[in-house]
Amino acid sequence: GYHVGVPIQDVDYINLAGSEKLSEAVGGVDVVVARAIDDANYEFNNGQRGFHLTAGPHHLDGRTAMAYVRSRYGPGDNDFTRARRQQELLLDLKDKLLSPAVLPRIPTILDAMSRLVTTNYPAENISRLIDLSHQIKPGAIQRTVLGPPYAISPPSSAEYVLVPDMARYAKWSIKAFGSASRYA
Repeated sequence: GYHVGVPIQDVDYINLAGSEKLSEAVGGVDVVVARAIDDANYEFNNGQRGFHLTAGPHHLDGRTAMAYVRSRYGPGDNDFTRARRQQELLLDLKDKLLSPAVLPRIPTILDAMSRLVTTNYPAENISRLIDLSHQIKPGAIQRTVLGPPYAISPPSSAEYVLVPDMARYAKWSIKAFGSASRYA
């Protein structure tokens, strides 16, 4: 809340390990890979090494979806590109969950979600959240990863360390939250 300039009352913790089960429960997810992923260091649970995806559209099963959101050591990849793919997967899962085709899978989906999300959001307000979800237009969703250029490596640091660039955070916060931002 301090960094983004708005108080945060409700929090959802999303366990990425549960993403595999949820992706399976919805029948897999469809992603468009912007840039090929070639991570020779990625290790699957069964010990298999290496994760590779070509650029373009892909239908990912749970195991591959998990690798997609966890891989970070391919050329041009890092924690920030991984965070962007995690956001993308969440939006792809949202689209899948809103599809009537998943109705027969609801029990499996609810079981997977119970292992995936922990929240302090009051259960009695869930209907308001569902109503709000129907009002959000897909093109209106904005995603931001607060890594570079919002965080910078100080020139005096001998190690790779990032610190927030508070002036950029403030500009982003005002753009995203308007007068609700403490920076406004």
